[in-house]
Amino acid sequence: MSWDIAFVSVGIVLFIAALAQYSRAYRVSRTQRSGGRWLALGLFVVGFLVGYLLFIGYLLESPSSNPTNRLVSIVFLGGSAFVLVCGRLFSSTTTDFAELLEENEKQRDQLERQAEALSMAVDRKTLQLAKEKERQARESSRTAKMKKERLEARLVAKQKQDGLVTLVGGVAHDFNNLLVGILGNASFARQLGPAEAQDFDEALADVEVAADRAAELTQHLNDYCGRGRTALDAMDLGALTSETLSLIRSSVDAKILVVTDFQEELPLVWVEISRLQQVVINLTINGCEAILPATGTLSYRTGLIEVTEADLEADWINEPIEPGPYVFLEVKDDGCGISRVDQLQLFDALFSTKGIGRGLGLAAARKVARSHGGSLRVSSVEGEGTVATVILPPVSRIDESTSPEEEKQVGLRQREKVLVIDDELIVLDMIRRGLSRVGYGVDTANNESELLELMQAPAGEYTAAILDIMMPDIVFEKAFEELRARFPGIRIVVSSGYSDFETEEFLDKEALVKVLNKPYRVDQLIGALAEMQAKA
Repeated sequence: MSWDIAFVSVGIVLFIAALAQYSRAYRVSRTQRSGGRWLALGLFVVGFLVGYLLFIGYLLESPSSNPTNRLVSIVFLGGSAFVLVCGRLFSSTTTDFAELLEENEKQRDQLERQAEALSMAVDRKTLQLAKEKERQARESSRTAKMKKERLEARLVAKQKQDGLVTLVGGVAHDFNNLLVGILGNASFARQLGPAEAQDFDEALADVEVAADRAAELTQHLNDYCGRGRTALDAMDLGALTSETLSLIRSSVDAKILVVTDFQEELPLVWVEISRLQQVVINLTINGCEAILPATGTLSYRTGLIEVTEADLEADWINEPIEPGPYVFLEVKDDGCGISRVDQLQLFDALFSTKGIGRGLGLAAARKVARSHGGSLRVSSVEGEGTVATVILPPVSRIDESTSPEEEKQVGLRQREKVLVIDDELIVLDMIRRGLSRVGYGVDTANNESELLELMQAPAGEYTAAILDIMMPDIVFEKAFEELRARFPGIRIVVSSGYSDFETEEFLDKEALVKVLNKPYRVDQLIGALAEMQAKA
């Protein structure tokens, strides 16, 4: 029996050791939330231990030992050893598993941090790509806008050139006619004798009229090319249209009948002459192209209309104009007309029914009308014709009374000496003859060397000078300053055949300076000198 007790005692020790291993495995497993399985195993071990204790009690109460008890004791001892080995194995496995899970947890945390960092990097990259895409879109839009502006600028220049060709054709026709009148009357006057004074006077009068008309034509060219002053002028819209048509009438095909109906006594309108001329020419070109190659009629009509709120909603939608009276110019043709689809794009800057390289005629015309406080409307029926209507706000007529003061000044202080600088000998001869006849002393300079020689005169030698702005070998600014420095108080009449308005605006602010544009008459020059003498 002593062996039985020894076996069982050793088994109890092994069971207790196994229980400790299970307890350790249980504590480790709880951190991994899997302790329930190990708790069940521990209860099984505890149950085994209880069986041991009961068996020991049985052995202690048994009076004798027998083979069966010894066998059971050996089985208990073997089971205890097995349970201990299993406990050790389970404990080791649990610890390894826990460490693996902990390592996995660390790796998972690391992966989450990496994923978060990667997500932030992706977000940053996505933001960078979005910004880059936005920048490229802006750049593309800016490039497209610049290309469109350059194309529009080229088309505007082309439109201007087309109008200029039309205008120059008419001006050349009129100019040649005027030259015929000038040359013919001048040659006729040279053939006349002393007894034919009346015919001589009439021939010279015709020469003067033709020269005045030629001067008007050159001024029209300056206006259309933008060399005219940009200030607005109060003008009669019908008169301006009639004047423009007279310049281009020879460029209008003979198949087209031009009809005008300009209402008299219309209120004046503020206009920039060159730009309104461009509108008339553009509308004329459009009308002619709509009619040709057939025959037809191009009609121009002016009048006064009252634009109401109802008219704005029906005919002038989205136009920046207010209800009220407007002076209108209507240009009507009986040509091919414009389809309904094309009418929707009439005022698109780059749209044209005439092919590549055209367009902007109507868009430019409406822009000009809007800049003058008005607008442009176009209505058309395909196959019947088109009507373009320009409206402009009216202004009150200006009473331009003339003063005879200039005539009163002629003849005052005419014994003064004048220095004339010009590169054209014919101009110098005309000025010398004209001023000498009314009593002025005149010295002339045709080039820089002659001017330098005359500048050696005493400081009080010249009280007035006539100086041309554009000369081949004389710098105007230098000559102007040298005259002012050499002859203090000298009065200077500045003249030019080609307007430079930056120079003119500068000179207008100068005291004792007057601008007189070519061509001018002798009496105008004498009046300018007399006016300056009176103000001195």
